[in-house]
Amino acid sequence: MKAILLKLIILSLLFGLLACDKAERLEEDVFRVTFLGEGNGCPSGPLVRFGKNDIDRLERFVHVEFSEGFGDQRVISAVNLKGAYREGQTVTLKIRKFTDEEVPFCLAHVPWYVGVYVLEEYAD
Repeated sequence: MKAILLKLIILSLLFGLLACDKAERLEEDVFRVTFLGEGNGCPSGPLVRFGKNDIDRLERFVHVEFSEGFGDQRVISAVNLKGAYREGQTVTLKIRKFTDEEVPFCLAHVPWYVGVYVLEEYAD
């Protein structure tokens, strides 16, 4: 009986670890973010927070260099994010860099954010 129970525990741990590992393997342009609310600056998209582990991967999707403050806050304007999400909700986004024609023109008297263009979105 103990041998069967031990095998079941080992199998459940193995499947659990494999499931966790699979969940973290996202495509290069897919990120899990936290919805913060509507944006009040430029670009004019809702604000989301990216994970600390995503900063290196995210660098190829933004037009501006990362400021020191971005590394701490990780807040980005998600242009074309259409869903109605609540603050703190986790959302999975497929993103792309702005094209040269889409780069937003920003006035000096609004907060500026790093921005990305959302292609697909899924609430977690």
